[in-house]
Amino acid sequence: MGGSADRVSPQGLTEISTILDALQRAVILTDCEMMITGWNAKAEQLYGWPTAEAIGRSVYDLITPPDLLDVGRSVMADVLAGHTWTGDIRVLRRDGSQRLTFSFINPVVDASGKIVGAISSANDITDARRLEREASTAADHLLLAFAAGDVGTWRWDRRGSLMSWDDAMCRLFGIEPSAFDGESWQHLVHPDDLERVTSNLAAAIEHRGAYEVDFRVIWADRSEHWIDSRGKVFVGDANEVLGTIGYATEITDRKAAELDARRRAADAERLANDESRQRLRLEFLVGLNDLAIQAVDHRDLMRRTAMAAVPRLGDWCTVHFAPQPGVHEIEVAHSDPDRMEW
Repeated sequence: MGGSADRVSPQGLTEISTILDALQRAVILTDCEMMITGWNAKAEQLYGWPTAEAIGRSVYDLITPPDLLDVGRSVMADVLAGHTWTGDIRVLRRDGSQRLTFSFINPVVDASGKIVGAISSANDITDARRLEREASTAADHLLLAFAAGDVGTWRWDRRGSLMSWDDAMCRLFGIEPSAFDGESWQHLVHPDDLERVTSNLAAAIEHRGAYEVDFRVIWADRSEHWIDSRGKVFVGDANEVLGTIGYATEITDRKAAELDARRRAADAERLANDESRQRLRLEFLVGLNDLAIQAVDHRDLMRRTAMAAVPRLGDWCTVHFAPQPGVHEIEVAHSDPDRMEW
């Protein structure tokens, strides 16, 4: 719709419904009392009301949120005075939910120039505006981090084989900006992490993509610091690699917390396993009393004991009894019967 009033006769409003259905925006036609006289297919999708139920209803009753009634009346009064209104506005759907739309509302005039109604067109921009807010929030956080010096940036120019760091990047690696020569950065990376860092870089360059890697750096005082580095490869018109660009932040505290959590989990699991094994031992020893009562002699007790231990306590068990010098009795139980004789 343009900025001037649209010259459509009242009789022609119904006739253009087929044309309106072909439009990719939700279109509503109203008279001066804001009663709906036209409603296209996209309007059905956006607002949830079929055309047959929308025609003859008031815009204020059908799609205007209660808290926006005064705003809606003010907007329509301005439109019926001959002005065009454009902007974001919330609308009410049939199911009671609300969506944010970007709308154009224009007056409709007849052949004599008299305003006889209004025509509005709208797009649902709820998700788009949400993404914009999230992107803006993320950008604000990043800008604040840059301003606070918590984020370091770097750039590598393949043609000149030069690496450039900003001052914050140097601080993250524990060196003075004047000490960075643009080349020898790898000796600052922990030896155990260097191969992983370089392989991630190589893969990103090979696939012309992005990468993310965390690793340790060793400062001059021998302290270790964790770095989270993220970068992207940029290419030329012929898809040739021109270099890389990225940023890094220190995540030492986060890594320490993660390592502590893993240690605590491992300790808890070890204690649980120890308790389980101890419980099995105690249950086994208690069971030996029953075996002693059931056994007909000491050899039978030895045999019953070995069989009770497998496979509960292990894959095999041997019970030895030496009642006197030169006498050695053995009973064996094994989870694999074929290995019993062995």
